[in-house]
Amino acid sequence: MTNSYEKDALVIGDDFSVYENYREGTKGTSEENDTPLQEDYDYFWDDVYETLGTLIKDRNEKHDRKWGSVSGWLVEGSGMGWRGQRGHKFIDVRTYDRKARAIGADFMNQILPQTDNTFYVYDLEKGNGLLFLNRNHDAPVYPERYECLPLDYMIDEGLWWGINSSEGDIIEDIWQQVLYEWEMFLNEYTRDPKTGVQMEVLDIEGMPLVTEFLTRYKLKPEGQAELLVVRDDLLGFFDKYYATSIIDAWTAFLQGTPAPGFRIFGDDLYTFLEEYDLNGTPLPNGETQRLEVIWEKAYVDRQNR
Repeated sequence: MTNSYEKDALVIGDDFSVYENYREGTKGTSEENDTPLQEDYDYFWDDVYETLGTLIKDRNEKHDRKWGSVSGWLVEGSGMGWRGQRGHKFIDVRTYDRKARAIGADFMNQILPQTDNTFYVYDLEKGNGLLFLNRNHDAPVYPERYECLPLDYMIDEGLWWGINSSEGDIIEDIWQQVLYEWEMFLNEYTRDPKTGVQMEVLDIEGMPLVTEFLTRYKLKPEGQAELLVVRDDLLGFFDKYYATSIIDAWTAFLQGTPAPGFRIFGDDLYTFLEEYDLNGTPLPNGETQRLEVIWEKAYVDRQNR
């Protein structure tokens, strides 16, 4: 009878096939007993580990990041053990200096329980992840399910809160990488292309920059509530480490401009924004009125004295 789990499986971790092949005479026979030789099982598992390791290496190195990479995978499990529990863990998978067999064995041992397992590995997320269906004495009928994705892929696809849901906080490793990429993005934006010197930028530039930055990630629609927190945190980082308050900059600009005489607010504002290469950039709601109030205090009131 055909095993339905074998359909579409990339890897089959069921060494019963060794015994079946032995019984059918397709493998060497043992003269000492009526079972396959241990080396037959060793060859089988070597092939399983080699195939699995090659898949992991390919997926792990598929998403090269512009500013570094995150070494690791997220594994979300369900139906685990006799109680059918759910959970997740992070696996650090080093692939660049290891053989495929070692990678596959290490990966499998970090995921599956330490017992006799029969597992099938399938493609997940169109060639970017792996799905394990595993059966053992604690899950003999309904297999345990382990969904595995590289963190680099999850960053690119906006799966910052996990594979199956957006509940909870952003995965810490992902958040640290996103902050690092945000910092590199801001360094590029604020660097003068001619001199390499960091330019002064105004806080009003923050929200457009956050929007531009986040468009590179395919964030899931169900993450919108959490996305507001992400935007606030990125904006807070920008304001704290990169931005100059437009109020402070405007006040300093007015102090360096001759006060008496006939002056027009719009002309001064144009000159001010031109210094920051922001002419044509809409100001946030209410910002123009705030700047005009400061302008009136600096000029109009002084003219009336």
